Amino acid sequence: MIAVPTVLIVGAGAGVPYELPSGRRLLEDAIGASRELVRELPPLLDMTPEMVRGFLDRLRTADCGSIDAMLERHSYDEHLLRAGRGVMAYCLAPYLRRTTLTAPGADWLKFLWNKMVDGAHTFQDLRKNRLHVVSFNFDRLVELKLTRAIMALYGTASAAEVTEFVETIVIHVQGAIDHPPHGPLTAEWLGAAVKGIRVVREPEYDLTINIAQHLVQSADVLCCLGFGHHQDNVSKLGFPELTPASARCEKVFSTAVGLNEGQLPEIVRTYGGGWSFDFGRDDESCLDFLANRDVLRG
Repeated sequence: MIAVPTVLIVGAGAGVPYELPSGRRLLEDAIGASRELVRELPPLLDMTPEMVRGFLDRLRTADCGSIDAMLERHSYDEHLLRAGRGVMAYCLAPYLRRTTLTAPGADWLKFLWNKMVDGAHTFQDLRKNRLHVVSFNFDRLVELKLTRAIMALYGTASAAEVTEFVETIVIHVQGAIDHPPHGPLTAEWLGAAVKGIRVVREPEYDLTINIAQHLVQSADVLCCLGFGHHQDNVSKLGFPELTPASARCEKVFSTAVGLNEGQLPEIVRTYGGGWSFDFGRDDESCLDFLANRDVLRG
Protein backbone atom coordinates (compact mmCIF):
# COMPACT_ATOMS: atom_id res chain seq x y z
CA MET A 1 0.00 0.00 0.00
CA ILE A 2 0.98 3.64 -0.28
CA ALA A 3 1.57 4.56 3.34
CA VAL A 4 3.12 8.02 2.87
CA PRO A 5 0.82 10.99 2.05
CA THR A 6 1.27 11.25 -1.71
CA VAL A 7 -0.24 13.59 -4.30
CA LEU A 8 0.03 12.92 -8.02
CA ILE A 9 -0.54 15.97 -10.22
CA VAL A 10 -1.87 14.63 -13.52
CA GLY A 11 -1.81 16.60 -16.76
CA ALA A 12 -2.87 15.81 -20.30
CA GLY A 13 0.43 14.09 -21.10
CA ALA A 14 -0.45 11.30 -18.66
CA GLY A 15 -3.51 10.44 -20.75
CA VAL A 16 -1.67 10.17 -24.06
CA PRO A 17 -0.70 6.47 -23.54
CA TYR A 18 -4.45 5.77 -23.17
CA GLU A 19 -5.22 7.42 -26.55
CA LEU A 20 -6.37 10.68 -25.01
CA PRO A 21 -5.24 14.03 -26.48
CA SER A 22 -2.77 16.57 -25.21
CA GLY A 23 -4.01 20.14 -24.81
CA ARG A 24 -2.24 21.14 -28.03
CA ARG A 25 -3.75 18.20 -29.94
CA LEU A 26 -7.26 19.12 -28.80
CA LEU A 27 -6.76 22.71 -29.92
CA GLU A 28 -5.49 21.56 -33.33
CA ASP A 29 -8.50 19.24 -33.65
CA ALA A 30 -10.87 22.14 -32.95
CA ILE A 31 -9.29 24.40 -35.54
CA GLY A 32 -9.14 21.58 -38.10
CA ALA A 33 -12.83 20.75 -37.57
CA SER A 34 -14.08 24.35 -37.68
CA ARG A 35 -16.64 23.80 -40.43
CA GLU A 36 -18.06 20.71 -38.73
CA LEU A 37 -18.27 22.49 -35.38
CA VAL A 38 -20.05 25.52 -36.86
CA ARG A 39 -22.55 23.14 -38.49
CA GLU A 40 -23.10 20.60 -35.68
CA LEU A 41 -22.79 22.48 -32.38
CA PRO A 42 -25.46 25.22 -32.64
CA PRO A 43 -28.55 22.94 -32.68
CA LEU A 44 -27.12 20.80 -29.88
CA LEU A 45 -26.35 23.75 -27.58
CA ASP A 46 -29.08 26.16 -28.69
CA MET A 47 -26.69 28.80 -29.98
CA THR A 48 -26.09 30.51 -33.27
CA PRO A 49 -23.43 29.46 -35.81
CA GLU A 50 -21.94 32.94 -35.43
CA MET A 51 -21.20 32.29 -31.76
CA VAL A 52 -19.26 29.11 -32.55
CA ARG A 53 -17.51 30.68 -35.54
CA GLY A 54 -16.58 33.73 -33.47
CA PHE A 55 -14.95 31.59 -30.80
CA LEU A 56 -13.02 29.51 -33.32
CA ASP A 57 -11.80 32.62 -35.16
CA ARG A 58 -10.58 34.09 -31.88
CA LEU A 59 -8.95 30.79 -30.87
CA ARG A 60 -7.11 30.58 -34.19
CA THR A 61 -5.90 34.18 -33.98
CA ALA A 62 -4.84 34.00 -30.31
CA ASP A 63 -2.31 31.25 -31.11
CA CYS A 64 -2.31 30.01 -27.49
CA GLY A 65 -1.34 26.55 -26.31
CA SER A 66 -4.73 25.13 -25.33
CA ILE A 67 -8.46 25.81 -25.43
CA ASP A 68 -8.74 26.16 -21.65
CA ALA A 69 -5.98 28.80 -21.66
CA MET A 70 -8.20 30.79 -24.02
CA LEU A 71 -11.31 30.36 -21.88
CA GLU A 72 -9.58 31.40 -18.66
CA ARG A 73 -8.96 34.84 -20.17
CA HIS A 74 -12.59 35.40 -21.19
CA SER A 75 -14.48 34.81 -17.94
CA TYR A 76 -16.52 37.95 -18.65
CA ASP A 77 -18.07 36.59 -21.88
CA GLU A 78 -20.75 33.96 -21.17
CA HIS A 79 -21.48 33.32 -24.86
CA LEU A 80 -17.82 32.74 -25.70
CA LEU A 81 -17.40 30.47 -22.65
CA ARG A 82 -20.38 28.34 -23.63
CA ALA A 83 -19.17 28.04 -27.22
CA GLY A 84 -15.63 27.19 -26.07
CA ARG A 85 -16.79 24.56 -23.61
CA GLY A 86 -18.99 23.06 -26.31
CA VAL A 87 -16.07 22.93 -28.76
CA MET A 88 -13.88 21.28 -26.13
CA ALA A 89 -16.47 18.64 -25.22
CA TYR A 90 -17.32 17.88 -28.86
CA CYS A 91 -13.66 17.39 -29.77
CA LEU A 92 -12.98 15.26 -26.68
CA ALA A 93 -15.92 12.93 -27.33
CA PRO A 94 -14.29 10.67 -29.97
CA TYR A 95 -11.22 10.18 -27.78
CA LEU A 96 -13.36 9.32 -24.75
CA ARG A 97 -15.34 6.83 -26.80
CA ARG A 98 -12.37 4.88 -28.12
CA THR A 99 -10.06 4.76 -25.11
CA THR A 100 -9.75 1.18 -23.90
CA LEU A 101 -8.29 2.18 -20.52
CA THR A 102 -5.24 0.12 -21.42
CA ALA A 103 -1.78 1.24 -22.49
CA PRO A 104 0.41 -1.77 -23.36
CA GLY A 105 3.94 -1.13 -22.17
CA ALA A 106 3.03 2.26 -20.69
CA ASP A 107 0.16 1.58 -18.26
CA TRP A 108 1.20 3.71 -15.30
CA LEU A 109 -2.26 3.43 -13.74
CA LYS A 110 -1.86 -0.36 -13.57
CA PHE A 111 1.50 0.14 -11.85
CA LEU A 112 -0.14 2.57 -9.39
CA TRP A 113 -2.97 0.13 -8.73
CA ASN A 114 -0.58 -2.71 -8.00
CA LYS A 115 1.18 -0.51 -5.45
CA MET A 116 -2.15 0.31 -3.83
CA VAL A 117 -3.24 -3.33 -3.47
CA ASP A 118 0.12 -4.68 -2.27
CA GLY A 119 -0.70 -5.77 1.29
CA ALA A 120 -4.36 -4.64 1.03
CA HIS A 121 -6.19 -7.95 1.55
CA THR A 122 -9.62 -6.36 2.07
CA PHE A 123 -11.42 -3.31 0.77
CA GLN A 124 -11.02 -1.74 4.21
CA ASP A 125 -7.26 -2.24 3.88
CA LEU A 126 -7.35 -0.56 0.47
CA ARG A 127 -8.98 2.50 1.98
CA LYS A 128 -5.88 3.00 4.12
CA ASN A 129 -3.86 4.11 1.07
CA ARG A 130 -2.71 7.70 1.57
CA LEU A 131 -2.97 8.77 -2.05
CA HIS A 132 -4.69 11.59 -3.90
CA VAL A 133 -4.73 12.35 -7.61
CA VAL A 134 -5.16 16.01 -8.53
CA SER A 135 -6.13 15.98 -12.19
CA PHE A 136 -6.13 18.85 -14.67
CA ASN A 137 -7.87 16.62 -17.22
CA PHE A 138 -11.58 16.46 -18.02
CA ASP A 139 -11.70 12.71 -18.65
CA ARG A 140 -12.53 10.23 -15.89
CA LEU A 141 -9.81 7.80 -16.89
CA VAL A 142 -8.42 7.39 -13.37
CA GLU A 143 -11.83 6.85 -11.80
CA LEU A 144 -12.93 4.33 -14.42
CA LYS A 145 -9.71 2.38 -14.19
CA LEU A 146 -9.74 2.22 -10.38
CA THR A 147 -13.46 1.48 -10.12
CA ARG A 148 -13.29 -1.47 -12.50
CA ALA A 149 -10.26 -2.92 -10.75
CA ILE A 150 -11.72 -2.52 -7.25
CA MET A 151 -15.06 -4.08 -8.20
CA ALA A 152 -13.24 -7.05 -9.75
CA LEU A 153 -10.78 -7.64 -6.90
CA TYR A 154 -12.87 -6.86 -3.82
CA GLY A 155 -16.21 -8.59 -4.20
CA THR A 156 -17.59 -7.49 -0.83
CA ALA A 157 -17.44 -3.76 -1.64
CA SER A 158 -20.70 -2.23 -2.83
CA ALA A 159 -20.84 0.03 -5.88
CA ALA A 160 -21.69 2.98 -3.64
CA GLU A 161 -18.70 2.32 -1.37
CA VAL A 162 -16.34 2.05 -4.33
CA THR A 163 -17.67 5.24 -5.90
CA GLU A 164 -17.30 7.14 -2.64
CA PHE A 165 -13.73 5.90 -2.17
CA VAL A 166 -12.64 6.72 -5.72
CA GLU A 167 -14.24 10.16 -5.65
CA THR A 168 -12.35 10.86 -2.44
CA ILE A 169 -9.05 9.98 -4.13
CA VAL A 170 -9.48 11.90 -7.41
CA ILE A 171 -9.85 15.69 -7.50
CA HIS A 172 -10.59 17.37 -10.83
CA VAL A 173 -9.33 20.93 -10.60
CA GLN A 174 -11.13 22.07 -13.77
CA GLY A 175 -14.13 19.76 -13.69
CA ALA A 176 -14.79 16.49 -15.49
CA ILE A 177 -17.16 15.04 -18.05
CA ASP A 178 -18.65 11.56 -18.37
CA HIS A 179 -17.72 9.42 -21.33
CA PRO A 180 -20.38 9.73 -24.07
CA PRO A 181 -22.73 6.90 -24.99
CA HIS A 182 -22.43 5.17 -28.35
CA GLY A 183 -24.14 6.74 -31.33
CA PRO A 184 -24.47 10.39 -32.37
CA LEU A 185 -23.78 13.00 -29.72
CA THR A 186 -26.95 14.17 -28.01
CA ALA A 187 -27.91 17.59 -26.72
CA GLU A 188 -28.33 16.00 -23.26
CA TRP A 189 -24.77 14.66 -23.11
CA LEU A 190 -23.20 17.77 -24.60
CA GLY A 191 -25.15 20.07 -22.27
CA ALA A 192 -24.02 18.07 -19.23
CA ALA A 193 -20.43 18.09 -20.51
CA VAL A 194 -20.48 21.88 -20.92
CA LYS A 195 -21.66 22.25 -17.32
CA GLY A 196 -18.96 19.84 -16.15
CA ILE A 197 -16.08 21.89 -17.59
CA ARG A 198 -14.89 24.52 -15.10
CA VAL A 199 -12.03 26.72 -16.26
CA VAL A 200 -13.07 30.07 -14.77
CA ARG A 201 -13.48 31.20 -11.19
CA GLU A 202 -16.82 30.28 -9.63
CA PRO A 203 -17.77 29.03 -6.13
CA GLU A 204 -17.46 25.30 -6.84
CA TYR A 205 -14.25 25.87 -8.78
CA ASP A 206 -12.74 27.91 -5.93
CA LEU A 207 -13.66 25.19 -3.41
CA THR A 208 -11.95 22.52 -5.52
CA ILE A 209 -8.81 24.65 -5.84
CA ASN A 210 -8.73 25.15 -2.07
CA ILE A 211 -8.96 21.38 -1.56
CA ALA A 212 -6.17 20.76 -4.10
CA GLN A 213 -3.91 23.34 -2.46
CA HIS A 214 -4.48 21.80 0.97
CA LEU A 215 -3.58 18.34 -0.36
CA VAL A 216 -0.40 19.67 -1.99
CA GLN A 217 0.63 21.46 1.18
CA SER A 218 0.03 18.33 3.27
CA ALA A 219 1.80 15.85 0.96
CA ASP A 220 5.07 14.20 1.86
CA VAL A 221 5.51 13.22 -1.79
CA LEU A 222 4.49 15.46 -4.70
CA CYS A 223 4.82 14.01 -8.20
CA CYS A 224 3.75 15.55 -11.54
CA LEU A 225 2.87 13.20 -14.39
CA GLY A 226 2.38 14.56 -17.91
CA PHE A 227 1.99 18.03 -16.41
CA GLY A 228 3.08 21.02 -18.49
CA HIS A 229 3.73 23.33 -15.51
CA HIS A 230 1.99 26.30 -17.17
CA GLN A 231 2.01 29.22 -14.79
CA ASP A 232 -1.80 29.43 -14.63
CA ASN A 233 -2.04 25.81 -13.48
CA VAL A 234 0.94 25.97 -11.13
CA SER A 235 -0.72 28.90 -9.35
CA LYS A 236 -3.85 26.78 -8.82
CA LEU A 237 -1.70 24.39 -6.79
CA GLY A 238 -0.71 27.21 -4.45
CA PHE A 239 2.69 28.17 -5.87
CA PRO A 240 4.73 30.32 -5.54
CA GLU A 241 3.08 31.25 -2.21
CA LEU A 242 3.66 27.69 -1.01
CA THR A 243 7.30 27.35 0.00
CA PRO A 244 9.41 24.45 1.26
CA ALA A 245 9.20 25.98 4.72
CA SER A 246 5.38 25.82 4.72
CA ALA A 247 5.03 22.42 3.00
CA ARG A 248 5.87 18.86 4.03
CA CYS A 249 7.48 17.58 0.84
CA GLU A 250 11.19 18.09 0.25
CA LYS A 251 11.14 18.26 -3.54
CA VAL A 252 8.92 17.99 -6.62
CA PHE A 253 9.13 14.92 -8.85
CA SER A 254 8.15 15.48 -12.48
CA THR A 255 8.16 13.71 -15.81
CA ALA A 256 9.68 15.78 -18.60
CA VAL A 257 8.41 14.28 -21.85
CA GLY A 258 7.76 17.16 -24.23
CA LEU A 259 9.84 19.58 -22.17
CA ASN A 260 13.20 20.77 -23.48
CA GLU A 261 16.27 21.65 -21.43
CA GLY A 262 15.64 25.37 -21.81
CA GLN A 263 12.19 25.10 -20.21
CA LEU A 264 13.30 23.40 -17.01
CA PRO A 265 14.92 26.47 -15.33
CA GLU A 266 11.82 28.53 -16.13
CA ILE A 267 9.59 25.84 -14.59
CA VAL A 268 11.67 25.91 -11.41
CA ARG A 269 11.31 29.70 -11.24
CA THR A 270 7.53 29.40 -11.66
CA TYR A 271 7.33 27.48 -8.39
CA GLY A 272 9.33 30.11 -6.50
CA GLY A 273 12.64 29.95 -4.71
CA GLY A 274 13.89 27.04 -2.66
CA TRP A 275 12.20 24.12 -4.38
CA SER A 276 14.26 21.14 -5.50
CA PHE A 277 13.15 19.21 -8.60
CA ASP A 278 13.74 15.66 -9.79
CA PHE A 279 12.95 15.76 -13.53
CA GLY A 280 12.71 12.66 -15.66
CA ARG A 281 14.41 12.15 -18.98
CA ASP A 282 12.69 13.44 -22.10
CA ASP A 283 12.15 9.82 -23.21
CA GLU A 284 10.99 8.52 -19.80
CA SER A 285 7.30 7.64 -19.75
CA CYS A 286 5.05 8.06 -16.71
CA LEU A 287 5.31 4.32 -16.09
CA ASP A 288 9.10 4.29 -16.28
CA PHE A 289 9.34 7.40 -14.14
CA LEU A 290 7.27 5.85 -11.33
CA ALA A 291 9.19 2.58 -11.59
CA ASN A 292 12.59 4.28 -11.50
CA ARG A 293 11.99 6.54 -8.49
CA ASP A 294 10.96 6.28 -4.86
CA VAL A 295 7.59 7.98 -5.37
CA LEU A 296 4.99 5.39 -4.33
CA ARG A 297 6.22 4.51 -0.86
CA GLY A 298 4.89 1.66 1.26
